[in-house]
Amino acid sequence: MSNLFKTFKIYIIILGILSLFASLIIGKTSLIFTILLALFIILTELIFNFRKTTFPLHYIFFTLAPTLLINYSSTIDFQIRIFTFIFIAYILSFTLYVFSNKNYEKINFKLSNMSPFKIWIIAFLVFSVTSTFLFYKGVYLSGDEPDFLIISQSIVEDGDFELKNNYKDDSYYKIKPELRGSNWKITPHITMHNKQTRSFHMPGVSFMMAPFYALYNILDAPIHPALFFRYAMAFFNAFFALSIFILLQIYFKDKNIFAFWIFIITSFPLLFHSITLFPEIPAALMSINIFIFGFTKYKNYFLTGLFLAFLPWFHVKYYPLVLVFIIAISVNLFNEWRITKNYKNIINFLILPILSLILLMIYCKLLYGTVNPTQIFPKQNYFLNPLLKVKVFFAYFIDQRDGLISYAPYLFLFFLGLKEKLKHKKLLLIAGSSYVLLHAFTTVRGAYAPAGRPLIFLIWIFILFLANFYFNSIENDNNWRIFFLIY
Repeated sequence: MSNLFKTFKIYIIILGILSLFASLIIGKTSLIFTILLALFIILTELIFNFRKTTFPLHYIFFTLAPTLLINYSSTIDFQIRIFTFIFIAYILSFTLYVFSNKNYEKINFKLSNMSPFKIWIIAFLVFSVTSTFLFYKGVYLSGDEPDFLIISQSIVEDGDFELKNNYKDDSYYKIKPELRGSNWKITPHITMHNKQTRSFHMPGVSFMMAPFYALYNILDAPIHPALFFRYAMAFFNAFFALSIFILLQIYFKDKNIFAFWIFIITSFPLLFHSITLFPEIPAALMSINIFIFGFTKYKNYFLTGLFLAFLPWFHVKYYPLVLVFIIAISVNLFNEWRITKNYKNIINFLILPILSLILLMIYCKLLYGTVNPTQIFPKQNYFLNPLLKVKVFFAYFIDQRDGLISYAPYLFLFFLGLKEKLKHKKLLLIAGSSYVLLHAFTTVRGAYAPAGRPLIFLIWIFILFLANFYFNSIENDNNWRIFFLIY
């Protein structure tokens, strides 16, 4: 590359950055939006080194940023324009970077073996940018989300689980400031015990958010709580995206899993569910790591027990899958013990789940007067209307409102992938089926949430079977399958 061209490229990069940030200043974008955008550009450079490529296309796009100032209606409108513009610029630049490089396969291999930290950063950036975009589109906390944070608020500010004052004194305006001055009120998700007001939600998500709620109080940052706590969930849920990447590495070694993984985390349903304050993705994080550390080459019974200990705190609906995994791991431990006569792995596996179970029973007894977590929830007769249970089961997949496949049709290939060979196939199907069947039995359907919420807990199983179908199609040169997947 000639010195003249190198100099020209440097000028283009500088001009692109100056044009972009000058446009942000003129468009009066918020400080947090500008900082996040700057961090995104810096981190993508650290990961991909775009500035060192022959043709950094997105910097050329940046020089056109001032055109977005033409006839914009509001600051929010301009921020959405900028977000969409930069997203397209990076997609085109990355595509050119990969496909114009002579070492295409080498790049794919390098990306598919990227360090866990970089993978986590990419996922966190994707989820954070999505959080920002949706917030500026007017998507605030809704459904169960404020109620989870009200528990966190009570833990941090009051040091208890009594929620009467949090609802009565309207202290939840700190969580939902957009309601201040309106006639709208939060519908309390509560139950009564010994004249004490308790939430009927399990506290897993609230425990996760409590440190961030304390940080929010300490910083007193000029940022809307909806955006702040979505960033907090993006922080946690990026670990789930990382776990999916690791699982794909385990099963599809020497495959270009990076492109597949990027498609998954930037597509529905994972993209939108990963920024919500619901228990599905955190619980999925626990379940996927129980599987990784319990059944794969990374076997570690202490870590398996650690993730198993956390999972029951998120919801009782996850217990069937927990039971299936406990039985399967117990069988493996028994077979190992018959050979080694060593109790170490058994102790490592059991110690944390037993301790967690004791603490959960104490929690339920003190707050609800029972050691049974299922008694926390509002009483319902699940034996009525068996036909409804069948309808709900199918609705989880194809319903207009809740159907996962209706909104992510590519997941239909999960069913085609069932006939492909896959290690631990039976275990995954039994564990997944146990959850889906029980969930349909209760006829519970997640409201005020992105579509497909009831099945998000199992999304990593869907993804694994989908990846198996995809990579087998490429390996066997089944072009019709690949065409169908792309279509």
